[in-house]
Amino acid sequence: MNDKNLANKPNLPGRLLETIEPDTKLFDKIIYLQLGKGAIHPIDKADRQVDNLSMDFEKWLEDDINELLSCWNKLKSHDDDPKSFSSFNKAVHLIKGNAGVLNNDEAGHFAATLSRLIERTCYLKEHLEAIELLVQAIGLCTKSKHKSTKNIEEIKQGFEVIINKKIAQI
Repeated sequence: MNDKNLANKPNLPGRLLETIEPDTKLFDKIIYLQLGKGAIHPIDKADRQVDNLSMDFEKWLEDDINELLSCWNKLKSHDDDPKSFSSFNKAVHLIKGNAGVLNNDEAGHFAATLSRLIERTCYLKEHLEAIELLVQAIGLCTKSKHKSTKNIEEIKQGFEVIINKKIAQI
């Protein structure tokens, strides 16, 4: 649309309004003048905050995984205690729900599989081996950032085969 067409529109005032955006160099000069010499650019500052938050996410998930491991150890020693089972189940569901948001899909995958197994069985004792393997796999997810994607995929496939066999027996 050219300027003549804009000027002929009935709802526009007699003069044309134009939005002018400064080039990046001018914008940076304005930001630094407003903030003062040696100030950190707002975008750089935001990037640093996101990096800090990412470290917090890793710590939060690590805390959740440690809670799961603790609950599992309590449940193994007190397998008939409903409170121990409830705490374990909550820890599994917390990881299942939060792992993706906290950028650890592997932990979420294993927790979802463990959750399905728990929901479909009445007797945990029948599936202690599978549950133990899944809890250990979730525990490894805090260190999984150092493993290759190929290793994680192999672990997922191996556990999926074991769990699906167990679930089929239920």
